[in-house]
Amino acid sequence: MYKGNCMIKRDFENIVDEFGPKLYGYLIRFLNNRDDAEDVLQSVFIAFYNHIHHIDPQKYSAYLFRAAHNSAINYKRKRDRYIRLDDTILEEQDRESGQSSTINEGKKNIQSALSKLKAKEILAIELQFYQGKGYEEIAKIMGITVKAVDSLLVRAKRKLRKFLQDSR
Repeated sequence: MYKGNCMIKRDFENIVDEFGPKLYGYLIRFLNNRDDAEDVLQSVFIAFYNHIHHIDPQKYSAYLFRAAHNSAINYKRKRDRYIRLDDTILEEQDRESGQSSTINEGKKNIQSALSKLKAKEILAIELQFYQGKGYEEIAKIMGITVKAVDSLLVRAKRKLRKFLQDSR
């Protein structure tokens, strides 16, 4: 336990500043909804704050990514029971953002392909490509071996290629 680790407000704010954007980006890609991502991110940081004295400071990254991933899965399960995203909602969001239709189509294809992957595959892709983490760090965050990370990423990339080719 790390009860002697006196955490002051400024330290917590630094952690939020460091990890918040990375976690938020992951959650947006995983949940496909900014409001949901904000809700989950807030709950992750509240839980983190409440348990900070029991977490090794060197494991903050692993804890936060694991908590965000698990919270997103639970949130998505609950949400999907009650709400089905409508394509018109996504189209409205794209129009509001002012992005070109070609970019929007590409983003939709990638989001669609990612949504077909298993949760662990999505997390591994997120950590490697969007967060720039190496295999060893991904293994530590996910609680698996480096070899398992390699296998997971190979399968995920193969599936993504197939899904993207099929969507053309």
